[in-house]
Amino acid sequence: MSFIPIYTNFLIGKYSTCVISLICYAHIKIYIRVRFPVLYHLYAYILVFLFYITITICYLRDYYKTKKALQWWHYRQSMRLFQEAESIRDGLLQESFIIRRHLEILSRDNAEIPQEYLIKIDNWHQSLTKLSDRLFPECLPHHLPLAIEFLLEKWLESYPQIKFDILLPTNWPMEAAECSLVILTILDELLRITMSQNSEPTLIYVRLKQKKNISVLTVQIYYKNVVLICYSLLTEVLHLSESFKLLTSGKCFFQTKKYSISYLFCW
Repeated sequence: MSFIPIYTNFLIGKYSTCVISLICYAHIKIYIRVRFPVLYHLYAYILVFLFYITITICYLRDYYKTKKALQWWHYRQSMRLFQEAESIRDGLLQESFIIRRHLEILSRDNAEIPQEYLIKIDNWHQSLTKLSDRLFPECLPHHLPLAIEFLLEKWLESYPQIKFDILLPTNWPMEAAECSLVILTILDELLRITMSQNSEPTLIYVRLKQKKNISVLTVQIYYKNVVLICYSLLTEVLHLSESFKLLTSGKCFFQTKKYSISYLFCW
């Protein structure tokens, strides 16, 4: 029984400006219609216009608050991943290296240590390194091009039949860690979306550059056959674009040609 008034109070509290404007609009409309019937239509149009302006302002305010909240949340998650990755590098990786050195010293002292133990330690060390890099690449806070290069190496190994044309700058200004992580995640997700389609690309061109204060990541994907944009691809690309714009306050463009699709990320 108490749900309806609680829910009503919630709506009025959240959209109080819009609700009050609607009530005022209704009362003023009735008053003008009774007292000034000649000017009723003119005032009605003006009030309708003001009402829609108020609604738009309310919507933009809520959108801005939601955008700021999501950016804050992503920042917190990025810092958590960064701390976890640093904890692995400073803790487990260092310990595995020490264990490996102790085993090598024992083996030089003619102690019988099976070679498989050394191999297992090496595999463990490599697995921890890959895990920490997946959580947060070590070079990411300082050098985005190098992080992109390491990311693309994984795709080169997984798809040797696809040619990658990569053009990355050697120097890059330091950016916020959470922003760099977004760029890296967007690129990785874009490649995942591309590879999940029925048609496999023949060439993937990746270019990163900066002009004045604007950074631009260009990804061009070329196909052997004519490009056909399916609904699932379009939906995922639009979601990816909106996520990028929301988290970086940047812009995203994509263009299709006969044998290629081009993506442009600006921030």
